[in-house]
Amino acid sequence: MGGQMGGGMGNMRQQFQSLQKQMQEQQEKIAEMEVTSSVGGGVMKIITSSGTQEDRTVIRPLVSNTEEPSPDDGEDVQQVAANLTPDENGGEATADPGSAYVAPTEAGPVEPTAEPQDWNSMLATKEPVSIPEGDLRRATIRMAGDVIVDWEMLQDSYNAVMDTYDFSPYLSLIGSTLSSADYTMINIEASLKRGKYGYSGYPQFTTPPAILQVLKEAGCDMITMCNNHMLDGYCDGIVESVGLIERAGMDHIGGFVDEEASNMPEIYEINGIRVGFVTYTQTTNSMETHCDDRYKYMVKYIKKAKFADDIARTRAAGAEVIVAVTHWGEEYERTPEATTANYAKELVAAGADVIIGGHPHMVQPAEYITATDASGRTRTALCVYSLGNFLSQHEARYTDSGIVFEFTIQENTDGSFSIVQPGYVPVYAWKWPVTDYEGNPVKSAREERKKKYPVYEIRVLPIAPYMETPPEGMDEEQHNRLRECWFETLEVMGNNNVLQILGE
Repeated sequence: MGGQMGGGMGNMRQQFQSLQKQMQEQQEKIAEMEVTSSVGGGVMKIITSSGTQEDRTVIRPLVSNTEEPSPDDGEDVQQVAANLTPDENGGEATADPGSAYVAPTEAGPVEPTAEPQDWNSMLATKEPVSIPEGDLRRATIRMAGDVIVDWEMLQDSYNAVMDTYDFSPYLSLIGSTLSSADYTMINIEASLKRGKYGYSGYPQFTTPPAILQVLKEAGCDMITMCNNHMLDGYCDGIVESVGLIERAGMDHIGGFVDEEASNMPEIYEINGIRVGFVTYTQTTNSMETHCDDRYKYMVKYIKKAKFADDIARTRAAGAEVIVAVTHWGEEYERTPEATTANYAKELVAAGADVIIGGHPHMVQPAEYITATDASGRTRTALCVYSLGNFLSQHEARYTDSGIVFEFTIQENTDGSFSIVQPGYVPVYAWKWPVTDYEGNPVKSAREERKKKYPVYEIRVLPIAPYMETPPEGMDEEQHNRLRECWFETLEVMGNNNVLQILGE
């Protein structure tokens, strides 16, 4: 890979110079518009608990995105699904001129470059922003992607003498990435209930609750439960998982122990701001067919959801800001398909102010979405389609990295709120084989997985601090992969046209 890096440096410099020129032109266009902006050219006032709609001004910059052709598509380049609108008569989708996306163009593998100015020129400076005068509330929230503990991770973390699991090494290099916000959320794709034969990995994930303390100590405050693996421990697993999360002193959304809880809006006060959450998943991998009828109120399925009713009920209960957390889309895709984009637009029309997606196991772009609500008023919200993976043993390209999304809720002097300074931290899951006393790689203890799955040591880390100097023990090939992940993430996220890039 070292030779490839040298060959691609010139092309990479040209790509970034072109991107920087595009950004400069974009900034010049923004400067010409008489618009007041708090971040990235966008100010978004949202509906307060009184239900009144404030005027908002949002600049929707284009996301410049490239995507390699799918192996199944031959020479065709995949069209970005979010800029397609299905024909009302069921015909072929057509381009939506109001979309924030542009169609991707064919591009080869992204190669890292050795010049620091090329990789860090777009990093946010974190300069102080102008805060309105007065005693106004403000909260910065972060959310990390999927935590997926598979069989070999269970094997690596288990202490047979103590009969305990230690996941803390996995986050020993994460630094302040999860702790620097006022409030941090993270998604665990598993039940926390021990199964009949112990804890398990794919396809039915049951993860030791020891993971909770590790995440909490790293800075996480909330576990999001609404995902395709939430019923892997059946209905009793939902009940037990909720109890374990609460006993760990953490908040949770998306999993409900009874019908009363299911009907109760989920609102958490963060720095004095009442933030309401609505959560949805598109599937539970057919596990509902193995569950009793309680699953019907324990899980919020996106196909059956009534977005406007859910959000109206949450606002009526006192929520001042609405965050939608969605588990949707196709796995192992870097662009959202049309169905996902349509759900996002419906959520904006229904009153969501921020939408945070997951499930594809790959990072997908962000965009500002404008929609018309039931009363005919236009509103705009920010959507991040997929955060990708956070902690997993996935090795395939694009699955070994992810982002930690950040946004700030700022109260305005008129009582409304703005979403300001949205950004993201690119993260990488560094892996290397565990070896036995003879130096041989340790293989999976499960017979059916031995040939394919080795046991890895894993360290999740923010990429930026290690772009120039790798952490101790990381070899050249691994460091090159870390650097590739940086450019791959910037590529799919549009190189800072919607979200600012954060170091950690």
